[in-house]
Amino acid sequence: MQNRFVGDIGDFGKYGLLRALCKGRRLGIVWYLVPDEHHNNDGGLIDYPNRASCDPELYATLQRILREENRNIGAIRKAGILPTKTFYEIPLTFERVPIVERGAYRRSWLKAASEYVRDCDVLFLDPDNGLQVKSKGPGSAQAQKYVFWEDFSFYQPEQSLIIYQQRWQRTAYEKLAKQQIDQLHTIFKGRDIYALSYSPDRIFYVIPVKGDSLLSEKVRSFLNDDYWKQYFTLVASIRGE
Repeated sequence: MQNRFVGDIGDFGKYGLLRALCKGRRLGIVWYLVPDEHHNNDGGLIDYPNRASCDPELYATLQRILREENRNIGAIRKAGILPTKTFYEIPLTFERVPIVERGAYRRSWLKAASEYVRDCDVLFLDPDNGLQVKSKGPGSAQAQKYVFWEDFSFYQPEQSLIIYQQRWQRTAYEKLAKQQIDQLHTIFKGRDIYALSYSPDRIFYVIPVKGDSLLSEKVRSFLNDDYWKQYFTLVASIRGE
């Protein structure tokens, strides 16, 4: 997550999903916040009036934030557009952290984040890129942009999860989702897992804890919504054992 993305077309889908799935729940948001980068135009898709009907209140609020040039996660918290007041906002950055200390620093950050959202029953994890990839180790310079498999051991086993994933370039939604959902299944045996694609180029993994049938029902309802179903699709799922 980077502050420069706030209010873009990806954020609109992200917040729309959380508003639909987590209303009335104890939602905790863990921003895997990294410093803004400026080498590309990511976050520049801020003109999407054709999607306003999906969630008019959300659309109006994000457009106001954009007009005010106040693109940061604090503006999202203050706007009250998400069904929670529990946001972990401490940046995850390796600036000034020696290479040999990055692993320990990251674990310290995770411990603090997990404690902060300990009492929530649904967590949204929002890394800049998504789930761990083989080419990036926990101590690499890019590790701050990923949720690593070991991260899940820090969160409570009775918490349902929603995880952001950026689609890899030139990789089909279905291929990426199948690969990652199989990996998630090895960690979360016994849980249902849903992979929802959002145009353009995002995937959200929804992993209800066993017994959280309400979250599964809300996923199905969301995918059948007259407006959101134009942009969200179930590309993969796996049933808990």
